[in-house]
Amino acid sequence: MMIFICNHIYRCSRRYVITSVLITLLVILIIATILLVLLIKSPTKRIISTPVLRWNSTGITVAGISGSPGSANNQLTSPFDIFLDYANNLYVADRDNHRIQKYLFGSSIGQTVAGNVTGGSSSDKLSSPSRVLIDSNENLYIADTGNYRIQFWRKEVNSGITVAGTGKKNKSRLYSSKLFSSIFSTLNKTTLFFLHITVCL
Repeated sequence: MMIFICNHIYRCSRRYVITSVLITLLVILIIATILLVLLIKSPTKRIISTPVLRWNSTGITVAGISGSPGSANNQLTSPFDIFLDYANNLYVADRDNHRIQKYLFGSSIGQTVAGNVTGGSSSDKLSSPSRVLIDSNENLYIADTGNYRIQFWRKEVNSGITVAGTGKKNKSRLYSSKLFSSIFSTLNKTTLFFLHITVCL
């Protein structure tokens, strides 16, 4: 009887020890898992690199000849404004040549699409054009500054139509009104807004 009791006590204590060890290991495993998750989720310092934009110090001539003004198809004199159309063709207001030049994408030879080098006030001429806009049909809107008017020049037509201004400088006592030097069009390309500047003499 004594031997049976001792064996029973021994077995109970052995089970207790094994259970305690297993519980301890399970607790350690749970703690280790929690610590690992916390370490993984801990905020780390992120190095954010800010891009630095720099202009190329060397330009590429896409129209005209540097240091050589003129009226040939590959030359410009006092280009005053540019416009790129949907096909990346370049339009230049060649102010002192009284014309608008069109440069096809990749070409250094321009073609005159409005005005001519002689200048003038007739419908087929321009005088010191300072701005140019192109609509979706490749029609031109030109600030014909020297003639105090805005010319609408349809594609492949040899003359323009005056859509703003009278062609003459307005005078009123001490004031001289100059027809704008800027043109702005709305998104639908149907309405033009003109900036009219009044200066005191």
